[in-house]
Amino acid sequence: MKAQGRSGRPRSRAKHPSGAKQPSAPRSQAGAATVPGPWPDKANTRLLLKPGREHSLQRRHPWVFSGAVEALKGEARPGDVVALQSSAGHFLGWAAYSPSSQIRARVWSFDAAEYPDEAWLRARLERSIRRRDLVVPPGAGNAMRLVHAENDGLPGLIVDRYADTLVMQISTDRKSTRLNSSHGY
Repeated sequence: MKAQGRSGRPRSRAKHPSGAKQPSAPRSQAGAATVPGPWPDKANTRLLLKPGREHSLQRRHPWVFSGAVEALKGEARPGDVVALQSSAGHFLGWAAYSPSSQIRARVWSFDAAEYPDEAWLRARLERSIRRRDLVVPPGAGNAMRLVHAENDGLPGLIVDRYADTLVMQISTDRKSTRLNSSHGY
């Protein structure tokens, strides 16, 4: 028998917006998400979390609030990509750093192998647009939200299409939508 929630309905596993079940991250015995083997090569700057503050990230919540941050190891400017690290030293995700916001980091990816670069950004944008094409029938109108921030794995970015005009709203540091200046876009 399935466990029931407060509403009396059976509980179900959280699903990705596409309808697919969220993959489980490998877990250590303490329950922290881990990365097999050494840390990712591109993890030059790390945002270290206070003990016990990794739980929301393990449940795939894409924000790290300022009160959860212990320290920044390395140098990062607003919008730079940082690796999120639990107090036990485990990799938790790649995120856009925002030192002046209460949301100190917005997670781009929880997968160590999925470093957010230009190809990654293009793939996420294309996936978001394809998802809309599957849901919205042709000829349904000339206005549509093409990218809906965290729901599409692109925190802080909203893109709407009105006929042949695109409108972009950025709710993070300007540079974070470019991911990292070294990528040249």
